[in-house]
Amino acid sequence: MHRDLKPDNILVAPNDCLEISDFGLSARVPKGVSIARWRITKESAGSPGYCAPEMISGSGSYGIKSDIFSLGLV
Repeated sequence: MHRDLKPDNILVAPNDCLEISDFGLSARVPKGVSIARWRITKESAGSPGYCAPEMISGSGSYGIKSDIFSLGLV
């Protein structure tokens, strides 16, 4: 899980493919756990303008769907 998708972290390669950068806040899904069901419960992370609501509030757990939300905002 990246946890900080925003325009500054999405680069255009010379072959016009998109590449994701800045994995400083990323989290690894534990082995044997389904990525669709994995959740992380920690303080809020990421850039406020591109975070899913559950990441901003810090009150709930968040997972891969939070990255999809951020990508939709980009």
